[in-house]
Amino acid sequence: MTRDLRRAALYYAGRYGWAVLPCEPSGKKPLTEHGVKDASRDAETINRWWRTHATANIGLALGEASGVVALDVDDLDALRDLVAEHGPLPETVCSTTGRGQHYLFRCPEGGLRTRTVGPGLQLRGDGSYIVVPPSVHPSGKQYEWELSPDEVELAELPAWLSERQDRAEREPLRELPDRIPYPGRNNTLTAYGGLMRRYGFSQAAIEAALLEVNRDRCDPPLPDDEVRRIAGSVARYQPEAAPVLSPNGQTGEASPLRELDAADLATADLPAELPSLPLLSQDGYVIEGWSHLVAGYPKAGKTELVYACVREWVRAGRSVLWLTEESELVWAHRLRRDPALPRGLRLVFGLGERPDRLLDRAMRGDEPVVVIDTIRSLLGIADEADNAEIARVVGQWESALRGKTRLYVHHLRKGLGDHGLAVAGGTMLVGAVDRVLELRHDEHDSGRRVLRVISRIVGASDLLLGLDSDGWPVALGDPAAVELERVMAACLDVLEPESWLKTGEVRDRLPEPKPSH
Repeated sequence: MTRDLRRAALYYAGRYGWAVLPCEPSGKKPLTEHGVKDASRDAETINRWWRTHATANIGLALGEASGVVALDVDDLDALRDLVAEHGPLPETVCSTTGRGQHYLFRCPEGGLRTRTVGPGLQLRGDGSYIVVPPSVHPSGKQYEWELSPDEVELAELPAWLSERQDRAEREPLRELPDRIPYPGRNNTLTAYGGLMRRYGFSQAAIEAALLEVNRDRCDPPLPDDEVRRIAGSVARYQPEAAPVLSPNGQTGEASPLRELDAADLATADLPAELPSLPLLSQDGYVIEGWSHLVAGYPKAGKTELVYACVREWVRAGRSVLWLTEESELVWAHRLRRDPALPRGLRLVFGLGERPDRLLDRAMRGDEPVVVIDTIRSLLGIADEADNAEIARVVGQWESALRGKTRLYVHHLRKGLGDHGLAVAGGTMLVGAVDRVLELRHDEHDSGRRVLRVISRIVGASDLLLGLDSDGWPVALGDPAAVELERVMAACLDVLEPESWLKTGEVRDRLPEPKPSH
C-alpha cells in the first residue's frame, strides 16, 4: 500500500468503499466542518481535501457508513483477559496505533452503537471513526497495517463480543451486584464506568463512584490506582445521546412534533401581562412556564434567594420539586429556620445520581415548578465550554419539562462580563434558557446583591436585595433609586439649618461611600 496520504485515502474509498475524512496532521481532530458526518468516498472531494491539507491524517468513518466496525485496544492486558475467557479473535484486518491496536470487523446488520467493553477496550461503530495507516499518531509513531485489507478479508464480529456489548448496554447502574468477586472486577467496574460516561458524567465523578464501589463491593478490592486507570480510560470517550423520553417517562419513540401556524399563534388569546411567580414579592422576574438560569458566585446566596422565593410559592399553594446537590443535613439546618413551612416542597438529593433518572423524576412529577441546583453537579455536562454538549443536554431537559417553570442554578465566572458573558461555561447556557437572573455584589455595599435580568422578550429592571432581621433575602427596590435615597438622607444629616454649604463642602462631609457625582 502507498504511504502517500492522499493516494491512500483515494485507494480506501475506491477499492473498499470506505468513507474517509481528513484529520489534523499527526492528530485525530477532523478538519471537516461537521466532523465524521462529512466523510466521503467521492474522489473529487477527497482530492480537494488533501490538496488543501497535504499532510492530513486519514479518518475512517465506522458503522454503516463504511460497513466496518473496530475494536479499539488501548490496554493489551485487558485484551488478553478477554481472549483467555472467550478464545482468540478471528483473523481479520488489524493495524497498530501509537499505543495499541485496531481490529476491524464487518459491520453487523442494523449497525453498531459504540460501547466500552473492558478497561481500555471499546467497540466503535456508527457515528464514530478511527485513524488508519499511513497516518501519524500524536506520539510521532506511524499507524501500520499488521494485516491489511489487501491481505485478509474483514471477519464477522464475534458473537461473544457483540453480546458483551449488548449486556453492558442493558444493565442499569442501580443493579450493581452486592458482591463483585475475582475474576470479573475490572470488567464490571469498566461496564458501569462506561454507562456513567454514556450519560455524561465527568472523569472525576466516575472515579469517585468506582472507588466507592470497589471499596464496598469488590472482593477483594482492586488497588486504587487500577480503579483510577479504569475511570480515565472510559472518560476518554465522548458521551452518547441519552435515550428519548416520552411524556409518560418511557424510553423509545419520540412523541409527535408540536406544530402550529404562526398566524393562529399570533392571534391566540393571551393575558395582557405574562403570569409571573413573585420573587421576594416582586412580579415580572420569574415567568410561569419559562426557564430561568439563576447564576452567581459560589456562596453568593443563589440557593438562599431561590429558597426564599420557593417558600413564598409553597405558602401560596404551589408545589415545587427541588433537585439538589446538597445533603440532607444541610437542608435540615436550613429548614429549621422555617419550621412553619407547609407541605409542598419535594427534595430529591441528586448528587451522584444518573442525570436521566433525575430528568425522569422531574418529568413524571405533577409539580409545576422544578429547581435544578446546580447544573454543574446534576446535569452531567461533560465539558461546560462545549456549546454543542450544552445544547444537547439542556435541550433535552427543556423539551421534556416544557410547560413547567424551570430554575437552573449555576455559577458566574471570576471575570464578570456583560449580557450573560459572566455566566460560567459556554454561551449556549445563556442561549438555551428563556431568562437569565444574574446575582452580583452591590458595588456600594458588600452585604447586598443586585439581581440583573437578561431575557429574550420581556425585560425587567435591576433589583437590589438585602437581608431582613431574620436573615432572609428581601427586595429593596431599584438600585439607583435606593442609592439616591441613601445619598439624600446623608445630605440631610450634614446640612445645617439656616446656613449655606457649597456642593463640594456637602460632599466632603458625607460618609463613605461617597456619591460619584
